[in-house]
Amino acid sequence: MMQRLRTYLSLLIAAVLLLPGCRLVDEDLSDCGGEIRINYELRLISNMQIELETVLNEETDVEIAEALRDYLKYIFSDMARDVDLSFYSPEGDMPRKVHINETIDANQAQYTVYLPEQEYVHTCVANMEGIGPVSLMDTLYCNDSKLLLDEGGEIPCQETGVFTSRIDIKISDDGDQTFYSYLYMANAATVLLLDISEAGQIGEIEVATTGFADRFDIADSTYHFTTNYYVKPNRLPLEDGNRLCFVSINFPSRDVAEGDDYIWKWYVRVRMPDGTITETILGIAEPLKAGDLKIIKAKILDNGVAYVEDPVVGMSVTLDWNEAGEHNIDF
Repeated sequence: MMQRLRTYLSLLIAAVLLLPGCRLVDEDLSDCGGEIRINYELRLISNMQIELETVLNEETDVEIAEALRDYLKYIFSDMARDVDLSFYSPEGDMPRKVHINETIDANQAQYTVYLPEQEYVHTCVANMEGIGPVSLMDTLYCNDSKLLLDEGGEIPCQETGVFTSRIDIKISDDGDQTFYSYLYMANAATVLLLDISEAGQIGEIEVATTGFADRFDIADSTYHFTTNYYVKPNRLPLEDGNRLCFVSINFPSRDVAEGDDYIWKWYVRVRMPDGTITETILGIAEPLKAGDLKIIKAKILDNGVAYVEDPVVGMSVTLDWNEAGEHNIDF
């Protein structure tokens, strides 16, 4: 089941570019170009609704499902709060011709662009404002333009659903032209729901996720995995004292595993009454793709182990974990 939320954004920008040969008095007007309209549509293709309904399907899950819907509506959203528009020549070594950055904060806005007659590569990025540990970088040249994760071994999770698009445009002077740009979500989300009703007298619980891309190239929609980092999820407040809910917003994972049987992971560390730490690594064998939501339910046992029954989730447990062990994450 695929849910499509559609927002039409017709843009109206007065960006008049004057080229040699386009003066007020000139017999040769072949390079003058023309007025264009670009209709932008955010296409949210996500499994969010079916994941919530399938995994949180018990009566005791009602509060959690409502809390997650309220939180994720700002992530899996059809609202474009801000847009960053760039127009480039097709040659990859030519700098950007036009750049427009607007705060829309609405479902609809209308722009018109006047461009000289030639071919362009046009990119659009929506919802960068307030995203957190991600920056839009190197936008002067089309092939370098990217969404880049901030450096660091451990970073906070992202806070908005970011959308991008790339289209080719050919401007002519034979009349008004209309183009369509479809934006798709570039990040994803995962939720860890912990049942601590049978955990006994445990101490602090700390979690992290790993296994996700650190860069997204806008020109060709490719993800890169160059650093091994950890995401610090947000904890949602719940009235149910027997459950903890953590949400990680991040870039997608690889499509296949590298090095072991798992593609991405949750780390769960539980401090025990005797001062030891129990670490459970939950390894997920299915990829987390752009626009996806994956909810994992686990139960914390009295020995601190995070037990999961989901068949796509594997478990690796260390009962007396210490920072000198194999997985050194600074929480």
